[in-house]
Amino acid sequence: MTTSLEKSVELFKQAFEPDHTTEQRRSLCRKALAEALTFSEVCIQSMWDHGDWKDHLSEPRMTPRGIASLFGKPHSMLVSALSIYRDQGSFGSMGIDGDKAALWYPAMSKRPLCRESSRGPVFGMHKDWGDEYLAQVVTCAEELGIDASVGTNFGSSTSPKSKPKSARKKPADGVEAALNGLLGTVGLPDYSDLSKTLDDLVV
Repeated sequence: MTTSLEKSVELFKQAFEPDHTTEQRRSLCRKALAEALTFSEVCIQSMWDHGDWKDHLSEPRMTPRGIASLFGKPHSMLVSALSIYRDQGSFGSMGIDGDKAALWYPAMSKRPLCRESSRGPVFGMHKDWGDEYLAQVVTCAEELGIDASVGTNFGSSTSPKSKPKSARKKPADGVEAALNGLLGTVGLPDYSDLSKTLDDLVV
């Protein structure tokens, strides 16, 4: 029997195939996230009623698909879905911080706890999900067979590459491309730019 995790992973695999349009990719990712939300058995109505996103967003259908419709970026849906499965114990850690994974619920409930973009807080993306956590999720996705480097227009940085000034480990190319996509969902620079900034601060 196919598990919920397997269903969701298969949908994400399909979503990140290179021949899909943006709308097709978004639709498949919403189905994958809805599968994860269904598995969590979260009370959608309670999460909505006791949160404050209802004061800022139009009320969706009180179903997993309705909540998933509030997400716009495929990569943010991937992060939320894998965080849910990690939090619910569907797989071992696979490198994902369990305490951080548990933040998926408040990110869908409490607007002030979400990461800021140029247009305000981003639904479903917790502000404590820093670059390290996003990289963990992307790496986990790749281990599950999801090519998260596909389907984003936030490609690798076009700025000149400078030689690292510290021993900071550079992620694999596919992981970095996917991480750039995640950072782009909240209006942040590419990983390489952030890494260079951090290096400049510590040298």
